[in-house]
Amino acid sequence: MIRFGIYLFRFLDLLQWLLVVRAISSWIFMRNPGSPLYQFIITITEPIVGPVRSMLAPLMQGGMFDFSVLGSYLVVELLKYVLRMSLF
Repeated sequence: MIRFGIYLFRFLDLLQWLLVVRAISSWIFMRNPGSPLYQFIITITEPIVGPVRSMLAPLMQGGMFDFSVLGSYLVVELLKYVLRMSLF
């Protein structure tokens, strides 16, 4: 069971890094959003960013900034904290 928890923790670490890469690459690929690398990152991270975006949408109401990636990062960090407290 602990081994599974360690693998899950590493997966959440990787997911956090992918969210950081998504945030940075959204600025880099602003002019070419059809880039295969950018589309791959979007595909991998969208299952967590999409639900967070839908929860934050009423709060942002046409705002200029999308905080869904930051919210997703914080959700993953919370999951890591809960996992860390339950395993170690």
